[in-house]
Amino acid sequence: MSRKLVLSLLAVVVALGLIGLGTYAMWSDSVEANDNTFSTGTLGLTVNGGHDSVAAITFTNQKPGDIADYSFDCRNTGSIDAGSLKLDGAFTGDLTDALVVHSVKVDGVEQLGVSGNPPVDTPLSSIAGYGLTLDMGSLASGVVKNVTISIELPSSAGNDTQGKTETGTMAFTLEQ
Repeated sequence: MSRKLVLSLLAVVVALGLIGLGTYAMWSDSVEANDNTFSTGTLGLTVNGGHDSVAAITFTNQKPGDIADYSFDCRNTGSIDAGSLKLDGAFTGDLTDALVVHSVKVDGVEQLGVSGNPPVDTPLSSIAGYGLTLDMGSLASGVVKNVTISIELPSSAGNDTQGKTETGTMAFTLEQ
């Protein structure tokens, strides 16, 4: 093949390629998304309307067989749902070993003896530091759950419990 023929063929191929590129167009458009905001939600807990998650209880002037009920309204004041409410206690006095936690109910449903929680009638001394997890399900913002704790001085309590006082603090913790 002659050089002229090769150059002519090459010129034809280049010309066809340029024509092909001219007829093949790619369209595009773009838009910017401005002012994007990312934020986190909050968990907030109030107990009996206060912004403190610690509630004081006092067990005084009781006799063997008495049961004292303490009621706490726990509200999620945050913006996200909570999955659990935990309860812990710290107690001081002379009745820690004599008193028993007879019942812990959330909206009337017993929590003791359920899903790893201590059994009904657990000594108060066993609850302290236990981190009792109350099964509340999901607690949406603004929803209130009532927690009722019943503490009993058993009828078997002896004379050594006379004139004694027990004071405790119940600490509630709300978790996602």
